[in-house]
Amino acid sequence: MHSCFTSEHLVESRSTGETFLVKLFRQTVDGTSLKVKGTKLKTKGVMVFKVDDHGNAVYTQDIGDLAIFLSKSETFCVRASSCPGVIPNQVNILDVREVAFFKLTDSSIISYTHRIKAPYFFPPQNIEY
Repeated sequence: MHSCFTSEHLVESRSTGETFLVKLFRQTVDGTSLKVKGTKLKTKGVMVFKVDDHGNAVYTQDIGDLAIFLSKSETFCVRASSCPGVIPNQVNILDVREVAFFKLTDSSIISYTHRIKAPYFFPPQNIEY
């Protein structure tokens, strides 16, 4: 993955108090330069690290019942069991030209590249009337 474009994202689980560092590895779809406007990137891999109390990041393939969401809005995670249709132990990615789902247990990726007009995941809100 040395030829990939990488980005790093910090995410905190409000329900468990855990902090994770998510490293996203992406490559251009057609070999074009990142300097070319409209270049399509496709996710090639994801690494998740659990940050301990001393600030050390330890690689993990198991975040339990949590699901992580990366998009152009804030990065967040939720308990999958509290949100119907959300798959646990998975990183969900939404970008301008890609939707991807990365299962941590077996490192499998499902990725679709197409233009997305509003690449934003919104965290669940606790609204009381």
